[in-house]
Amino acid sequence: MYHICLDIGNTRMKVGIFHPDKDAEFLHFEHYELNTFIELQEQHPQSRFIVSSTAKLNAEIENYLKSQNGFLAINSDLKFPFKNLYHTPRTLGADRYALAAAASSLYPDTNCLLIDAGTCITLDFVSQSGEYHGGSIHPGIKMRLRALHNYTGKLPLVEKEWIDKLVGQSTKECIQIGTIKGTVYEIDSFIAEYREKYTDLVVLLTGGDADLFFYKLKNEIFANPNLVLIGLQKIAIYNA
Repeated sequence: MYHICLDIGNTRMKVGIFHPDKDAEFLHFEHYELNTFIELQEQHPQSRFIVSSTAKLNAEIENYLKSQNGFLAINSDLKFPFKNLYHTPRTLGADRYALAAAASSLYPDTNCLLIDAGTCITLDFVSQSGEYHGGSIHPGIKMRLRALHNYTGKLPLVEKEWIDKLVGQSTKECIQIGTIKGTVYEIDSFIAEYREKYTDLVVLLTGGDADLFFYKLKNEIFANPNLVLIGLQKIAIYNA
């Protein structure tokens, strides 16, 4: 049976098609509609949909997915390949469950810090004993840029662009340095503090803005754009 894993975000959808006898296939869609899901199912008959969604799906898409044989939506009632120590498991996002599943499956017996740089930036920690502890949630780059524009009278809405300067020489440059470079410093500081406590830490980076950060962070990290999809498939297997 195929596993069609769907990571449906606020701005786009990523798809992982996991074949039983060949390498996984990864796709992404900037826009999606009901026909997108119907075509995926028709191209991979007898497949199973596994869904992590941070977006509000319209009723037509949601009903179609739920009607499919073996449909699995990630929630706290499932079994996971890690021990969950989060105090409010029902409030934990499906994408964070998937990341923890990916880390515990791909890096067993290893302390892992997972950084997902998307609409929000999340840091999540899985210990070498296979326990998910939680982490932190930060505003993403677009959110920070939009907040500066929306909550001030005159600051413009600027595009995310790395400016390799310390001193901005225009309002646009000042916003980009403060927002993007400031976020890099923020993440680097968190990684450094984790490394003080866990010297053997592996740091994994994923998410839509991962490329923006990968070469800027001082710490050694491993980028994998498909971590959520891999984790979804691991959860599906664990709940077979």
